[in-house]
Amino acid sequence: MSVAAEVLPILMAGLPLIALGVALGVVAGALPGFGASNTLIILFPLTLTMEVNSALIMMTGLFVGVRFGGAMPAILINVPGTASGAVTALEGFPMSKKGLASMALGVALLASVVGSFASGLIAITAAPLIARLALEFGAPEIFALAVFSIIMVGQIAGDDRFKGWFAGAAGLLIGSVGVDPMWGTERGTFGFFELYDGIPVIAALVGLYAVAEVMEMAQAERHRMVDALETVRIGFAERAKGIFSGARYAIRKPADLLRSTAIGSLIGALPGAGANIASFLSYQQAITFSPNAADQAQFGKGNPRGIVASESADNACASGALVPMMSLGIPGSSSTAVLLLVMSAHGLNVGPRLFVENTVSAYAMLGAIPLAALLLIVLGFGASFVASRLAQIPRPVIATVITIFALAGAYAARYMMFDVYLALGFGLLGYVMRREGYPPQAMLIGIILAPVVEANFFVGLRMGFGSPDIFFTRPVSMAIWMIMIASIFYIARKQKLARDRIETEAR
Repeated sequence: MSVAAEVLPILMAGLPLIALGVALGVVAGALPGFGASNTLIILFPLTLTMEVNSALIMMTGLFVGVRFGGAMPAILINVPGTASGAVTALEGFPMSKKGLASMALGVALLASVVGSFASGLIAITAAPLIARLALEFGAPEIFALAVFSIIMVGQIAGDDRFKGWFAGAAGLLIGSVGVDPMWGTERGTFGFFELYDGIPVIAALVGLYAVAEVMEMAQAERHRMVDALETVRIGFAERAKGIFSGARYAIRKPADLLRSTAIGSLIGALPGAGANIASFLSYQQAITFSPNAADQAQFGKGNPRGIVASESADNACASGALVPMMSLGIPGSSSTAVLLLVMSAHGLNVGPRLFVENTVSAYAMLGAIPLAALLLIVLGFGASFVASRLAQIPRPVIATVITIFALAGAYAARYMMFDVYLALGFGLLGYVMRREGYPPQAMLIGIILAPVVEANFFVGLRMGFGSPDIFFTRPVSMAIWMIMIASIFYIARKQKLARDRIETEAR
């Protein structure tokens, strides 16, 4: 109670700073290739002039806002602002094409608020327990989780699971380009020094989604007439009503919200796992627990339940990632690494002693999460209302804007023109994949998780003294493999029932 008495005045006085952080996060998340880490780096010199608690709660607000910000371009133009937003694009963009962009934004907003708020409360009350639980996940368990994510995305992202698995495997192969982390040898760089650090994820993301989408738009002249009609039909009141209806839809799915929040909070606490795994696993679980075959058949075609699952898990994961960073001193992502630098620069003893020596600062940071989530309701609604207008802009204009911002985002990630050319190459690849039925989402998750898979595979082999048995004999990893196998057969069966039902209705 004494700690709460000290923390509450800090949070109340810092509400404007939390709101500023949320607003900056929403804007940063909406810009492809920008993200939380770049924004934190830009703001780092500013934080050095601020009082420690003020700096931390503002950065926490940014952490909350950036996850929802990434959902907006994913829904509206099929260009995820963050890598984990690729899951939201699976359902959000089809809804946008149906004229339901406002509803999709409302679903994403409410799911983001619930995910952040609930995971913030979990972090406040159970941070030490979550940290100890995270220690049970070693390299074999994280390796199994990463493989689980790739397998599940390959199965559910397209109509043919074998094409999905092939795309995921191709993504793993592409993601292995660069310098071998074990032996320091070059792999697949073809002499380009720009590839020594591996394939830049932002270039792959921009290419597979944004550039490929522009190529699709170039062949869809008929959308011009549709867009013109939507501009007349969707007005001020209709957009606001759509956002509210989406929020109501999400709140009526408590099981999806709570399940995905729990998954996101737990996986966020695993160092190196990340929001990408959490979003895809939550999306897979939403399909697994779909109430009927008809509902499951709608996934990938604009099912709002997919947005509920991905956004709540994504936001919960961001909050969960603060737990190992604060309690163990282990950053789970580039953005938490920058935040760790901010805390260290202010003299905080990040690690097991943080909650003992800097109790007020630690709990002020965690307490800012649910407050930022509540502020996101207002700020997110305003951003959604403005952004939903984009769905009514003619496709040629949208295509031009996408191209400019996407290629600028690819360049801004490392300030290299090489990344722009790489994004164009991935765009052509993504366009061909869409035409042939290979899901780009599976390739993207393979590229993202390739370093995680490789690093944890070699660490696991060292733990097992060269034997791969350790990946299948430890209790947690063995449970993950069993769940994965059961999910493959369960989803395959439900997909078959859905296809049979559709064929029966067609006859």
